[in-house]
Amino acid sequence: MNYILDTQIFIFLNEDNPVLPTIVKEFVANEEVKLYISEATLMEMAILANNQYIETYPSFDKYITNKLFSNEIRVLGLDLLDYRVLSKLPQHHRDPHDRLIIAQAISHGFTVISTDHYFPPYQVDGLKLLSVAKKKY
Repeated sequence: MNYILDTQIFIFLNEDNPVLPTIVKEFVANEEVKLYISEATLMEMAILANNQYIETYPSFDKYITNKLFSNEIRVLGLDLLDYRVLSKLPQHHRDPHDRLIIAQAISHGFTVISTDHYFPPYQVDGLKLLSVAKKKY
């Protein structure tokens, strides 16, 4: 199966954050599961690093390459079909990076792993979602 990690899950994985759900750790260890991040995640992380919201040592490119390689995660590039799907998505969520991740998952038939509470409404639009978010009260 093919899964796209949303940006927060990818960051949690790389920080070995205790908030990271166990199922994600199991997926990383499972050779039958193919994990991806979107090119949109790279864009978002570059912006976060530039604004000093996340640390990427020794450099952004070395950090990303190391984390992708060590967790056997591939980068899924954006193509015209992804943008076509994006252009038709309803405005449930305004974050452009998340919307690109959602569009890619729909156009490629991948499942998104996310903690984001804005992702579930897109399931009616064809999004396959493994929501690892804690319920809002």
